[in-house]
Amino acid sequence: VQPAKLPTTPVAEQEWVTIYGWGATHSGGSANHLQAVDLPLTSPAACRAELAKEDKMYDEDKQLCVLDKVTNKDSCTGDSGGPM
Repeated sequence: VQPAKLPTTPVAEQEWVTIYGWGATHSGGSANHLQAVDLPLTSPAACRAELAKEDKMYDEDKQLCVLDKVTNKDSCTGDSGGPM
């Protein structure tokens, strides 16, 4: 086990990040082993527009947004607060 390496410069829109977690892999189930997914950071405007469709809020001062509309891959319930 090693300490997490934190970025030394701000991450940029469309930069790819890896999200790790033991979150849900299907309805009602969680992963038995650590999962990882690579996703691009999304602009705050695009994120707000997408989340507004689901009546959800986005605070760009406190959150980063990742969205891959091509593959529809995503993090899920249980992944929140995990490493990126």
